[in-house]
Amino acid sequence: MIRYENLTLTELDEGTLAVTFCDKDAVRVTVPDKIDGKTVSAIGEEAFKDCKRLISVTLPERDLFDFDSAGLTEIGEYAFSGCVSLTEIEIPESVSGIGRGAFHSCRSLTKATLPVPIYLAPYTFAECVALRSLSPIGTVSEGLFSGCSSLERITLSEFCREIDEDAFEHCVSLCDVTLPKSVKRVGALAFRGCQKLHKVTFLESGGWYASNRYRAEDVAIDVSDPVSNAKRLATADFDDGIVAWYRH
Repeated sequence: MIRYENLTLTELDEGTLAVTFCDKDAVRVTVPDKIDGKTVSAIGEEAFKDCKRLISVTLPERDLFDFDSAGLTEIGEYAFSGCVSLTEIEIPESVSGIGRGAFHSCRSLTKATLPVPIYLAPYTFAECVALRSLSPIGTVSEGLFSGCSSLERITLSEFCREIDEDAFEHCVSLCDVTLPKSVKRVGALAFRGCQKLHKVTFLESGGWYASNRYRAEDVAIDVSDPVSNAKRLATADFDDGIVAWYRH
């Protein structure tokens, strides 16, 4: 193990380092790009979990002139969950994936800046009740923004292929959503409980179907009316038999 200021790091098999622990009383942390010539490539699982005093964390940008290093590439599961004082986060371009629940219940987080494309595992930002601002996102996994009650608008990139189950469940401030042509599936209960949702626009409005667990065949649906779309998605319930919307 290696100690660096408030951090504990562990050497990985490939010779890079992972942050595995942060002192619980840390307030502001800067993660180094290298220590003793070894690249910091990962934030490990639960590394900053429940650091309740943590206000800011700066993650290292990749050195473009260092061709032997990919930089920081991974943020592990629940890495920052429960950091209730963290106000914003900027994810470096080098990061290709963020693990399940990595920022779960970061209740003061108002802004997240993400590279595109990046893989966001289920529940990455769930229960971030202050989250308002997001850069365009390409992955919308299960429960990704569930319970983000301050989220008013989202921008989906052309990398987005589907909206997974429960993705925006109970985002009670979400007003309108535009789904790019790349989206081919909206999972069950993706927008359930979005009380203020009044407009869901499908930029590709042809060829949509609903899978219904009570029927052997799928049901063709008309998604040309944004207001009707919003109402149906926001009030969805398993009892209505609709499991998901999709197009071929």
